[in-house]
Amino acid sequence: MPLDELMGLISVVEQEPKFFSNGFIENLKMANEKIDKEKIFETAKKLGIEEFVRKLFSRNISSCKLSKLSGGERKRLGILRGILKDTPIIIMDEPTAFLDNSTAKIIIENINKNFKDKTILIFSHDPIVLDFSDEIIKI
Repeated sequence: MPLDELMGLISVVEQEPKFFSNGFIENLKMANEKIDKEKIFETAKKLGIEEFVRKLFSRNISSCKLSKLSGGERKRLGILRGILKDTPIIIMDEPTAFLDNSTAKIIIENINKNFKDKTILIFSHDPIVLDFSDEIIKI
Protein backbone atom coordinates (compact mmCIF):
# COMPACT_ATOMS: atom_id res chain seq x y z
CA MET A 1 0.00 0.00 0.00
CA PRO A 2 1.43 3.41 -0.91
CA LEU A 3 2.43 5.55 2.07
CA ASP A 4 0.01 8.41 1.26
CA GLU A 5 -2.87 5.92 1.07
CA LEU A 6 -1.84 4.38 4.38
CA MET A 7 -1.56 7.81 6.04
CA GLY A 8 -5.10 8.58 4.90
CA LEU A 9 -6.31 5.72 7.10
CA ILE A 10 -4.65 6.95 10.28
CA SER A 11 -5.32 9.87 12.60
CA VAL A 12 -2.84 10.84 15.31
CA VAL A 13 -3.57 12.62 18.58
CA GLU A 14 -0.31 13.91 19.99
CA GLN A 15 0.48 14.06 23.69
CA GLU A 16 0.81 17.83 23.32
CA PRO A 17 -1.41 18.86 20.39
CA LYS A 18 -0.02 21.60 18.17
CA PHE A 19 -2.18 24.31 16.67
CA PHE A 20 -1.39 26.54 13.75
CA SER A 21 -1.61 30.30 13.43
CA ASN A 22 -5.13 30.35 12.13
CA GLY A 23 -8.42 30.27 14.01
CA PHE A 24 -10.17 27.65 16.09
CA ILE A 25 -12.40 26.32 13.28
CA GLU A 26 -9.55 26.29 10.78
CA ASN A 27 -7.46 24.18 13.17
CA LEU A 28 -10.27 21.63 13.40
CA LYS A 29 -10.81 21.71 9.64
CA MET A 30 -7.18 20.73 9.12
CA ALA A 31 -8.30 17.24 10.11
CA ASN A 32 -11.16 17.24 7.63
CA GLU A 33 -11.99 20.17 5.35
CA LYS A 34 -15.58 18.95 4.96
CA ILE A 35 -16.56 19.33 8.60
CA ASP A 36 -19.03 21.98 9.65
CA LYS A 37 -20.27 23.35 12.94
CA GLU A 38 -22.94 20.64 13.20
CA LYS A 39 -20.38 17.84 12.79
CA ILE A 40 -18.08 19.49 15.33
CA PHE A 41 -20.87 19.64 17.93
CA GLU A 42 -22.05 16.10 17.11
CA THR A 43 -18.54 14.72 17.62
CA ALA A 44 -17.95 16.83 20.73
CA LYS A 45 -21.18 15.45 22.20
CA LYS A 46 -20.03 11.88 21.48
CA LEU A 47 -16.78 12.68 23.31
CA GLY A 48 -18.59 14.27 26.25
CA ILE A 49 -17.03 17.70 25.64
CA GLU A 50 -19.91 19.51 23.94
CA GLU A 51 -20.23 22.19 26.64
CA PHE A 52 -16.50 22.92 26.43
CA VAL A 53 -16.71 23.32 22.63
CA ARG A 54 -19.81 25.54 22.91
CA LYS A 55 -17.89 27.83 25.27
CA LEU A 56 -15.02 28.07 22.77
CA PHE A 57 -17.45 28.97 20.00
CA SER A 58 -19.12 31.60 22.17
CA ARG A 59 -15.70 33.09 23.00
CA ASN A 60 -14.92 33.23 19.26
CA ILE A 61 -11.45 31.81 19.86
CA SER A 62 -8.89 33.27 17.49
CA SER A 63 -5.46 31.91 16.66
CA CYS A 64 -3.68 34.07 19.23
CA LYS A 65 -6.02 32.86 21.96
CA LEU A 66 -5.44 29.19 21.08
CA SER A 67 -1.94 29.54 22.46
CA LYS A 68 -3.41 30.77 25.75
CA LEU A 69 -5.57 27.68 26.29
CA SER A 70 -4.59 25.39 29.15
CA GLY A 71 -2.95 22.04 28.47
CA GLY A 72 -6.23 20.26 29.18
CA GLU A 73 -8.16 22.52 26.81
CA ARG A 74 -5.61 21.96 24.05
CA LYS A 75 -5.75 18.21 24.72
CA ARG A 76 -9.56 18.15 24.34
CA LEU A 77 -9.26 20.06 21.05
CA GLY A 78 -6.53 17.67 19.89
CA ILE A 79 -8.72 14.65 20.60
CA LEU A 80 -11.67 16.30 18.86
CA ARG A 81 -9.50 17.08 15.82
CA GLY A 82 -8.19 13.51 15.73
CA ILE A 83 -11.69 12.03 15.80
CA LEU A 84 -12.98 14.55 13.23
CA LYS A 85 -10.42 13.29 10.72
CA ASP A 86 -12.75 10.27 10.53
CA THR A 87 -10.19 7.57 9.83
CA PRO A 88 -10.62 3.89 10.72
CA ILE A 89 -7.41 3.92 12.80
CA ILE A 90 -6.61 6.44 15.53
CA ILE A 91 -3.31 6.54 17.39
CA MET A 92 -3.37 8.45 20.68
CA ASP A 93 -0.31 9.32 22.72
CA GLU A 94 -1.25 9.81 26.38
CA PRO A 95 -4.81 11.00 25.63
CA THR A 96 -5.45 11.81 29.30
CA ALA A 97 -2.33 13.96 29.77
CA PHE A 98 -3.19 17.43 31.11
CA LEU A 99 -6.77 16.36 31.92
CA ASP A 100 -8.21 16.09 35.40
CA ASN A 101 -9.36 12.57 36.33
CA SER A 102 -13.06 13.35 35.93
CA THR A 103 -12.68 14.79 32.42
CA ALA A 104 -10.27 12.02 31.42
CA LYS A 105 -12.71 9.34 32.52
CA ILE A 106 -15.62 10.97 30.67
CA ILE A 107 -13.64 11.22 27.43
CA ILE A 108 -12.23 7.68 27.59
CA GLU A 109 -15.66 6.22 28.48
CA ASN A 110 -17.22 8.07 25.55
CA ILE A 111 -14.50 7.03 23.11
CA ASN A 112 -15.01 3.42 24.22
CA LYS A 113 -18.80 3.66 23.92
CA ASN A 114 -19.26 5.84 20.81
CA PHE A 115 -16.40 4.96 18.49
CA LYS A 116 -16.55 1.17 18.35
CA ASP A 117 -16.13 1.32 14.57
CA LYS A 118 -12.58 2.67 15.03
CA THR A 119 -9.38 0.83 15.85
CA ILE A 120 -7.77 2.93 18.53
CA LEU A 121 -4.18 2.36 19.59
CA ILE A 122 -3.31 4.22 22.78
CA PHE A 123 0.10 4.71 24.32
CA SER A 124 -0.49 5.32 28.01
CA HIS A 125 0.30 4.34 31.55
CA ASP A 126 -2.82 6.00 32.98
CA PRO A 127 -5.01 3.51 34.95
CA ILE A 128 -8.14 5.24 33.57
CA VAL A 129 -7.12 4.29 30.04
CA LEU A 130 -6.02 0.80 31.05
CA ASP A 131 -9.38 0.12 32.71
CA PHE A 132 -11.18 0.69 29.39
CA SER A 133 -8.71 -1.14 27.14
CA ASP A 134 -9.67 -4.31 25.31
CA GLU A 135 -6.07 -5.45 25.19
CA ILE A 136 -2.92 -4.25 26.94
CA ILE A 137 0.58 -4.75 25.64
CA LYS A 138 3.33 -3.86 28.11
CA ILE A 139 6.61 -2.74 26.64
